[in-house]
Amino acid sequence: MAAQYNAPLRQTIQPNAAAIFPAAFPPDPYGIIFHEPETGVFRLASPSALGLVDFRRRCCCRRGMPYATYAVKVNGNLAISEGGTVEPISIALVVDEEQAPTGIITISPDAAEEFWSIGRSIIVTVPAICRCSTVSLRNISTQPVDLVNANIQIRPQLLR
Repeated sequence: MAAQYNAPLRQTIQPNAAAIFPAAFPPDPYGIIFHEPETGVFRLASPSALGLVDFRRRCCCRRGMPYATYAVKVNGNLAISEGGTVEPISIALVVDEEQAPTGIITISPDAAEEFWSIGRSIIVTVPAICRCSTVSLRNISTQPVDLVNANIQIRPQLLR
């Protein structure tokens, strides 16, 4: 089961800012995805944060470090904000403050306020040595963009 966050209302996202999402519905059933409502940052727990790994008994260098993986999927409608310059615009899934190379979405609208449907999926790996990783959907363009009917789903995949 995935935790799903929806932002149906139109929001203008400034350059280098994250899209804002209200609370999840239904809430995360596993208690491993942490999100403060009305923010854009999601924290994904690692095996050690969940108490599933004790490094005093297991050497991570000999047997491979345990990790958790999450499937993160986003979709919505994106446009250049009213009065903006007509040029390609980009939005990206950002993991631990770095753009995920496969999580970048670029569109080239012909006019401002011309919405394009967007979507992308990535896998996020959280090693046990970390307490958690963060994920957000961020405007990486040089101008404000509008996002409407945004949806982000986060599904725990496996723990190794």
